[in-house]
Amino acid sequence: MRPKRYPASLAAKAACIFIICLLCRYSGKGQPGPGVDHLTDSLKKSLSQAQTDSEKNYWMLKLATSYTAFNPELSEDYARQAMQVAELSRDRKLIINTYLSNGRRYLNRANLSNYLQQALSNFLEAQKMAQANNLDDELAYSYIHIASAYRAMGDDDKALKYNDLAHSIAAAGNNDSLKVTASNSLGDTYSAKNEMLLAFRNYLDALNIAELSKRDELLSLSCTTLAGFYAGIDDYDKSIDYGMQVIHIDERNNNLYKLFDDYNFTGRLFVGKKQYDVALQMFEKAIALADSLGIPMFKILPYSNISNMYFDHDQIDKGLAYLNSHQQLLDYFKVNQLGFFLDEGYGFIYTKLGKLDSAAYFYARTAPQMEQHASGYVKSNFYVQYGQYFMKSGQYPQAITYFQQARQMGESMKDLNTLETSSKYLDSLYRLTGDFKNALQYNTDYNLYKDSIKNLAKATDLLKLEVDNDNKRRERLVKEEEEKTEHRHNVQYMGITAGIASLFIVMVMMGFFVVSPRTIRALGFFSFIFLFEFVILLADKQIHEWTHGEPWKILFIKIGLAAILLPLHHWLEHKVIHYLTTRKKIAAHGFLGAGRLLKGKKAETVHPA
Repeated sequence: MRPKRYPASLAAKAACIFIICLLCRYSGKGQPGPGVDHLTDSLKKSLSQAQTDSEKNYWMLKLATSYTAFNPELSEDYARQAMQVAELSRDRKLIINTYLSNGRRYLNRANLSNYLQQALSNFLEAQKMAQANNLDDELAYSYIHIASAYRAMGDDDKALKYNDLAHSIAAAGNNDSLKVTASNSLGDTYSAKNEMLLAFRNYLDALNIAELSKRDELLSLSCTTLAGFYAGIDDYDKSIDYGMQVIHIDERNNNLYKLFDDYNFTGRLFVGKKQYDVALQMFEKAIALADSLGIPMFKILPYSNISNMYFDHDQIDKGLAYLNSHQQLLDYFKVNQLGFFLDEGYGFIYTKLGKLDSAAYFYARTAPQMEQHASGYVKSNFYVQYGQYFMKSGQYPQAITYFQQARQMGESMKDLNTLETSSKYLDSLYRLTGDFKNALQYNTDYNLYKDSIKNLAKATDLLKLEVDNDNKRRERLVKEEEEKTEHRHNVQYMGITAGIASLFIVMVMMGFFVVSPRTIRALGFFSFIFLFEFVILLADKQIHEWTHGEPWKILFIKIGLAAILLPLHHWLEHKVIHYLTTRKKIAAHGFLGAGRLLKGKKAETVHPA
């Protein structure tokens, strides 16, 4: 399984406080307030105007998703209503879509306990319904969602099994959206299994399908996925290239809600590259866009990104001041009863600042809630943080307890970074308490995990070379195909040119023989048709380059070209055919006159006067 990494700075530690803020992308972007009220009121108005079951279901699911983060009870109520509408409609596809939508709603909060199982349960119900009704596309989408749930649970082998099933169905059909989604999901699973080259190839397959489909939403999805892939192997330049491409696509389509996500996503990529000024510019664009959309609660996400950026930059005081100065962000956690994430962050920050009394207060408040509500990586990260606090405050037995818990969590998740960190601290703690036997054991484990991580780092470097070589190979194949195509086209152009020239040569030669004028006109007509259509064919490529494929520009240029070529065509055709038919008559007349003259001379010779 691909290991999760703790970045060296405070950002990764503090980032878990704001993990819920990332749900703003999916859940209506925040807590109750003027902005969210505006958004939900708009959705409720659309629901009141809905006529069909499909429309009612759609808006109910939108409302369920919008209320997920700040009013779970109301969210569940709308989800139940959506399912009732779907069930009463007896529309199998609508029922399946409702299960998948509800599953995604739970999966987006997978950092809290119990939500993962509810997500998987909904996805499995969708699978049963699709199988029972022989709905292949819906079945494939169900498999993709089930794979995502198993990935979140850390069961990558089961995820791969369902991804393979989805990919097989997608490959047999002609649904480009399904093919792109299936390839990206399969890539995500290979990435989780640390088989990065296979992940990369599946991401590229998805990108190729998206490019051929000419659909911006699929291209945007594939570019976003590749941006995440390159960020995962620390190639931030290529990652940012894809991130900026997504921004250009959504700017071109004026997709403002998606653009808000793009600015935040690309800003985090610039943070990874340590270009904090550019990152701040991206986050400020997101804030400005939230204001222009009239939904102030959208600003929670860029606010959290900016504060985390300061922590990452080791500007702890500045980050803390920024956090405390944005009450809207703090209120989000309190209103959503997620204050324990905030308390955890404050505990870690105050530990780093050496304010241990303040850290103790916040950790004591968050510990029971973390045990009850947190899951997986979030909980293991908390154990590491709390252990560091106890070690710094000299409470070694308590520190050992929490690092042991972190180690157990690391073993269950196969997380090398957690195992390395916990073993390192346990080595130091047992030395401090005089237990050298355990210290030696954990020191051995620490070095083992450290070497494993180094090997993974080397594997990542090799992966970069393999990815680069794979890119070059693909570019070479594309270039070779382009050269073959260009050669084939050049041969065709030469053949067409020779054919047109032959037609004109034949037509000119007809002027020296006794040929029907009708034949000359017919040949001339087709010769000039071929000539001028060939001129238009040659001009087409240049016109598309000049206009960048803009239809209205192409239309006006074609009209202008036709206005010139059409009269020129008729004039030249008339002149050439008139000349050839006239030349034929003159030649015939001259031949007959010469014959008569010769006959006259012959008669004079035979019958002299």
